Amino acid sequence: MAGIHLKDLDSSAATAVLRDGANYFDATRGYRIWAEPGTGDLDLAGVLAALPPGYGGWYVVEVDLPKHGTPFESAVLARENLLAEPYFAETPTAEAPLTEDAR
Repeated sequence: MAGIHLKDLDSSAATAVLRDGANYFDATRGYRIWAEPGTGDLDLAGVLAALPPGYGGWYVVEVDLPKHGTPFESAVLARENLLAEPYFAETPTAEAPLTEDAR
């Protein structure tokens, strides 16, 4: 496995999407089903625990539309949430601070 795509989900919004039969565009833009990793309802720790031992591939973090602040604030929140996971405490990661200049 070369990479993992990390997202999170607002399950109440997803339930409304299913109930209303909304398409993907409306689910993303109108219902705002996607959330910053660690702020939604998916078991992030469980997903990370399911990775193969010694996984050394890419971690791609995606937030379709920020639920928390600006795109930069959303990226900072997602990064903080991921680095707070025990999985990343045990895995070497870049310690460089994220700044708006890094956009």
